[in-house]
Amino acid sequence: MTLMLALSLEEIYVVVQVVKDPSTGTPMYKVAVASREGVPEYGPRLPDPPLFPMNHVFRDFILKKGSPLHTPHHNTTLTT
Repeated sequence: MTLMLALSLEEIYVVVQVVKDPSTGTPMYKVAVASREGVPEYGPRLPDPPLFPMNHVFRDFILKKGSPLHTPHHNTTLTT
């Protein structure tokens, strides 16, 4: 199964695929990130290899990568 998230605000694409860890056979998420030309890179960076366990580590990565508040070039003001 492959899932693609398109974050249109910055035109970032995150592709998530369920794979088995080659050393243990444990199911993991394999992640690829792409963006259109001209969109600056921002963190968090993908680990090498880009494999995540099926737990909070993956969830935290996706939330940080997908949040426009984590982009250093994005001006957002929060009000209460």
